[in-house]
Amino acid sequence: VVLLGNSAVGKTSILTRYIKGSFSEYQESTIGATFMTKSVPISGSIKPRPARRSSNIMACSDMSASKSAGGFGFSMPSMPSVGFNKSKASRSMKYSHSSSSSSRSRHSNTIGLSIGGAKDVNNFRECIEKNTMPAVGSITYNGLFYDYYFSTMSHREYNNEEKAEKIENNENDDGEGKEGSDGDEGDDGSMLFYPSYCCAKSKALDISDNNKKTNKQYEHYMTVGLNSNIQQDDFKRKHLNLVIVIDKSGSMNSKLDNAFDPFSSGTAKMQAANEAVVGLLGHLTKHDRIGIIEFNSTSNVKQRLESVDDIDMNALKNTIKNIHAGGGTNFESGYKKALNLFNSLSYGKNTEYENRIIFVTDACPTEGACNGSTLLKLVSGASENSNVYERIFTTFIGVGLDFQSNLIEQISQTRGCNYFSVKSTKDFLKTMDKEFEYMVTPLVFNVSLKIICEGNSCEIEKVYGPSDSLKDGEITKIHTLFPAAKCEATGESKGGVQLIKLKQKGHKAINARVSCTFEDREGRKYKNVQTVKFKKTGDQTLKANDMIEDSDDDDDDEEEEENKQDEKEQEDNLAFYDNSGIRKAILLCRYADLMRQWMNQCGTVGSKLTVSSKYSKLFKEFCDYFEKEMEECEDKTLKQELEILRKLSANNPIEYVKKDDSYYGYVSGMFGGLKSAFSSWF
Repeated sequence: VVLLGNSAVGKTSILTRYIKGSFSEYQESTIGATFMTKSVPISGSIKPRPARRSSNIMACSDMSASKSAGGFGFSMPSMPSVGFNKSKASRSMKYSHSSSSSSRSRHSNTIGLSIGGAKDVNNFRECIEKNTMPAVGSITYNGLFYDYYFSTMSHREYNNEEKAEKIENNENDDGEGKEGSDGDEGDDGSMLFYPSYCCAKSKALDISDNNKKTNKQYEHYMTVGLNSNIQQDDFKRKHLNLVIVIDKSGSMNSKLDNAFDPFSSGTAKMQAANEAVVGLLGHLTKHDRIGIIEFNSTSNVKQRLESVDDIDMNALKNTIKNIHAGGGTNFESGYKKALNLFNSLSYGKNTEYENRIIFVTDACPTEGACNGSTLLKLVSGASENSNVYERIFTTFIGVGLDFQSNLIEQISQTRGCNYFSVKSTKDFLKTMDKEFEYMVTPLVFNVSLKIICEGNSCEIEKVYGPSDSLKDGEITKIHTLFPAAKCEATGESKGGVQLIKLKQKGHKAINARVSCTFEDREGRKYKNVQTVKFKKTGDQTLKANDMIEDSDDDDDDEEEEENKQDEKEQEDNLAFYDNSGIRKAILLCRYADLMRQWMNQCGTVGSKLTVSSKYSKLFKEFCDYFEKEMEECEDKTLKQELEILRKLSANNPIEYVKKDDSYYGYVSGMFGGLKSAFSSWF
């Protein structure tokens, strides 16, 4: 059913009343078209509906929008192979796929999704702990987000249903959707990924180091929630063709905990790297293939790419443990040697294997290609092969305080790439126990978001995270989404959001239509379109049996309308957050901005930790704000950032002792008392 008419005549309100049994006094105008679905009883029962042949009702805001009427059906191609149980997934898809984002929130046993690139900020934290100035690139928005869990679903009820479809080879010539080759009804892409959007109007916070105060009272934000309908029980990584490349250059002789101090005691980076690689081997199965490369000025094959079942793994582990550091660092040589190992494979159309290089290094190249752009071409070239089955993705494992995170952050901005940092061998192995299956399984590629604002009501002010090479109205471009863990208690996703800051133009209400396109591993493209409305939620939607009756008293009506308008204006001036996830994301991005601002202006990388009096004051003020927001977000794990703020705002950060560490607090207090006593005597 297609309902056409002029704007502002009540089409969407009629549909909402009929389909949802509700009515809103303040219905926002529709941008383009609204899509809604209603099941109708037939012969006393609900007839099961194929997703393509459901009864759809569409309201178009003008006659030109009717051209889109042919696009409301879902196309269901064959289920893509992405490393999960196809038989279970195809059976459950009918129930987990829904056009309503709110209904999907009930599927708490699904996997989460997170953005590729940085997967931690360990290097940043370790530098602060060791009283060393970190690099700006050591703290990224995505790396910081991956330390926390986020709610991705909004509590609001949108009046506009979302539209999802396959946008390439969508239909046969007769207009019928193609059926899956294995008998599945197909997938509109939401089995792999579907976005959800949350909004916030947050009180502006000035964290700049200049004397100019912001004129803005409030800032508008939107999060892109990264969701999947793949059940946790169905998720399983593919078999691996894996080549591990080990940096054995002279810089790997320095210490893991303080590479800037040649006299430091502790574990050498080379030893930590070897132990980390041996630990990674424990995650392989007999169906995986493994190859090992070592490099310094030149590169050498320690193990050809062979099946784990055909290798003496104990002997291989001993070989790795005996790798010693020395010589220069030719990153290019090591990577090209790894690529050569894959030439021995016969690919064909092999959907069972994933190809990956794990590069273990401190990222301090001294020979060959040393600049980020050249190395990026090398890595991206392997991941963008025209044959999808021959694409080789890369994971970087950074070792040491002097790990060049800026370089690796630049290189990792490509398809299927991510990177971790080794704080200690024990912590790294513990992380891999939880993350290895996710780390080697990219699921979604080339996620592109475009936004159309109604009445030119806003523009994009900042994207926190991937935003390079944007074109044709894109607001963000995410190269890869990887699977991620979910909190069992809350259903929140680890690192499961991206934050976008919007700039409001004038006093117009911000209503936007967001279009999201993405690809699966096979290169199939999908599209999802939703309407996002910036409006504080509340009990504003009336139930069907609570509709207000007409009044004969016109004066009462006018007074009531004026009161409602006053309440609406007051409401618009208040901050709001759709959920705790967007509030936490805003807090962490403001925190990261302050840290990056400080690192850009105080000290040099690797020098002694330095905090000017100006930044000490900024950190102290921000510390108070952070603590209050942490309580509002109800996330005690944020305390690790609070401790960093407390340290940097202390009179002497290098001598700072954690408040909750009673033993060191006692010792510090004791020596502080003795110092005071001696001062008074002399």
